[in-house]
Amino acid sequence: MGDNNEEIGKNPKIDTQTEKFEILEKLNSQEQKFDEFAKKLQSIEESVSKNQNKKELKSEKRFALKNVFKNVTSLEEGRCCNSEKEEHFNVKWSIQIERQGSSYFEIVVSCVPVAPVGDEWSIETKLEFRVMVQDTKFYVSKTYLAAQSSFFKTLFFGNFSESSKSEIPLSGIDSDDFQRFLEVLYGESVIDDSTVEEILHIADMYATPMVVRRCEEFLLKKSAKSAKKLLGMAARYNLENLKNNCMSGIKTVADIRAVLPSVINDLDSRIMAELLEKALSLH
Repeated sequence: MGDNNEEIGKNPKIDTQTEKFEILEKLNSQEQKFDEFAKKLQSIEESVSKNQNKKELKSEKRFALKNVFKNVTSLEEGRCCNSEKEEHFNVKWSIQIERQGSSYFEIVVSCVPVAPVGDEWSIETKLEFRVMVQDTKFYVSKTYLAAQSSFFKTLFFGNFSESSKSEIPLSGIDSDDFQRFLEVLYGESVIDDSTVEEILHIADMYATPMVVRRCEEFLLKKSAKSAKKLLGMAARYNLENLKNNCMSGIKTVADIRAVLPSVINDLDSRIMAELLEKALSLH
């Protein structure tokens, strides 16, 4: 009877539930391990992907082609100008500009390999912006202009409607003067006594200190303009070095008279004070 009672006392449902619980625990444990493994695998894949991206970035090669095309406004329709060829990464590069119609120019970048450069390669060129002065369009680098001029930096990247445009008209200046201004900005030597004042005017208008500095250097070292003219320009454009140079050359009362404008009120008040002080020191 006792044995029978023990057999009768066992509950097969409880045993089955216990087994199920143990199986579920094992499954959960395996699932957690699988999740951990999946996370590690994902981490490895991301690491490999980053390394591949770094390698791709390292293989990317960049350079800038720069050329100033002079007298493009006189270029006849259908005619073109070519820059000198430059070699970069075993490829010879050049820029060609061709007049298309009365107000448009086509710009082409040419490249000719001079040695094997690999099975697959491509180039990406970027011409960022057009500035229109009078009836002439100038193709310029938006980034470079902004780096050189606080005016253009605000215009291109500030909260203005022009910031989203690909072309902006500029008023109040001559297109030939703006062409020379750009040439100076890109390192060309086009400053002389016949052009310096117009270039300086644009450089001052558009807050371009590098061009202002180059104009002042010319006025200090090479200009044949009169002392009166130089002192007037120094006052108008706040050229401190030029002003000091002019003042140091004044040795007599006659020198003072020579730099005075015909209308005395046109003279800058600070320079007037310095001239008065110098006049008193000569007596």
